Amino acid sequence: MKKTTTFVISDFTSFRLKMLNWSKQFNIFCLLDNNAYHFDVPQFESLLAVGCNASLQDNAGNAFESLKEFSSHHQDWLFGHLAYDLKNETAPLQSRNFDGIGFKDIHFFVPETVLQLTGQTLTIFSEANANLLFDEIITGEEYKEVAGDIVTIHNRFSQADYIKSIQKIQQHILRGDCYELNFCQEFYSSGAEICPRTVYQRLIQLSPSPFAALYRAGE
Repeated sequence: MKKTTTFVISDFTSFRLKMLNWSKQFNIFCLLDNNAYHFDVPQFESLLAVGCNASLQDNAGNAFESLKEFSSHHQDWLFGHLAYDLKNETAPLQSRNFDGIGFKDIHFFVPETVLQLTGQTLTIFSEANANLLFDEIITGEEYKEVAGDIVTIHNRFSQADYIKSIQKIQQHILRGDCYELNFCQEFYSSGAEICPRTVYQRLIQLSPSPFAALYRAGE
């Protein structure tokens, strides 16, 4: 199990950016941030998991059972995702939508280190030397925005196809097949070169979501 060490932080905003910058060296990490949203009892304001001691990746079929077995062998922090197509394990459903990202349907990892930032307190959960980790973050380079390509965003449906889909949905509702439907389409850019940390930081400045996340899984 990981050792727990606590430090006092003088500048929350500055340290959070240093923590974000420090994460770039890791091939896998997950940052969860509430952007100072005023919950009645906040468990944390920023939580960063880095490195990987063990991982599970699988597609729908036996994924939930695999996760159950994986978690039973690793009584530790687990970070990751459950993807939409896991529905195929719980109901007689199938979907064959284009997937330009390629995440597995399920992916969880046991991090090497977890940093929990709440107010002026930083708690480090790690088997490594927490003082060295803290010094590494504090003395690391300052966060700087990295310019990326000019990105051209495309929509996956043409306007005509979008209208046809809406008309089909209207007919389903009129027949009583459903009463509410969450219809989505993908907006994308192929071959874009961006810095995810910079884009994330800009996004939360524009829209400080209380459930923000930046997640890297390999490439």
